[in-house]
Amino acid sequence: MYEGLKLIDEDKNVEIVEFNDRCQTALDGGFRDLQLTLRVQGKLVCELQLTTKYMLFIKESIGHTVFDIKRQLMADVAANSELECRKTLLWAGKDAEAVLRENKKPLLHQAASQGNSSIVQLFLEHRADVNLEEKTTECTALHEAMGKGHACAAWALISAGAKQDVKDADGQTPLLLGLLHQRVHPESEAVARCVSMLAQRLGVEELRDAKKQFSREVEQRLKNSSELVSAAYDDNVQQVVEHLRMWANPNSATNDGKHALHRALAQGHTAVARQLLTYKADIWLKENGKSALDVALEVAAEKPGSLEVLVDFHERYKAWAQLPVFGKLVSCSRLYSQR
Repeated sequence: MYEGLKLIDEDKNVEIVEFNDRCQTALDGGFRDLQLTLRVQGKLVCELQLTTKYMLFIKESIGHTVFDIKRQLMADVAANSELECRKTLLWAGKDAEAVLRENKKPLLHQAASQGNSSIVQLFLEHRADVNLEEKTTECTALHEAMGKGHACAAWALISAGAKQDVKDADGQTPLLLGLLHQRVHPESEAVARCVSMLAQRLGVEELRDAKKQFSREVEQRLKNSSELVSAAYDDNVQQVVEHLRMWANPNSATNDGKHALHRALAQGHTAVARQLLTYKADIWLKENGKSALDVALEVAAEKPGSLEVLVDFHERYKAWAQLPVFGKLVSCSRLYSQR
């Protein structure tokens, strides 16, 4: 085959537009060939496959059928169509199980990653391995579901016997991936349900280990972002959220020591302040010797919302709201703002 490839390459009337050596990396089902896209005499474009008699036998019997089945199922899953998946599985017949149990880009993982619990259930009914590990990442379908915050898909997998303490190639469990996803999307109730559901099914020791690993992962991923501080000062809520979801540290500071939460409260940007507090901004962090509460109190007369957002978001501040002096301060701030 490679001698034939050499002859094609030496032919001046033929240009190789694209070349895939599928002998080195076999297709699903074991089929191997050299695939070329050619331009002949600068005009005609065609596809050419160089293979052997034995490989043609595989293609005509099992191998190529498996490849076609998986390709169609991948398209069906991408389209989120349970009906089309059913049709393809019916057409696949006895070959369906072999396709569903392949560990290279497993179809069950793709369905779980998209959160389509009905397709997940369908594949499980056709004997997909609920604990199959992806060849490279060693992720299970439960890793995929938890990592994307898909509670229904995760529950379908757990109900089918998915292991909940298995680790992927990076040493991460499904619960850890769920916690990390929740850290990025703290506003999502679906993600919170997903994490809570799995946490309730694990032991105390497993939960303790997951929380420790979660803290380490968050610490490693968070990064200081002066852009976050600028967005907070400009009251650009969308950019603030985007930076936070990309692991900008909510306690980020500029070179001159200006912090995002302090800037937002000083300007009365309550929507920005709420986002920063949701992502666990440290309310006791000092800027020029002043905490977030100090800043909110300073601007309370003109910008009472800054003080109110702290009362709403922090338990320790909520306790303060019971004190007469604090209640009067908030009330006076509101009255002043209405003048």
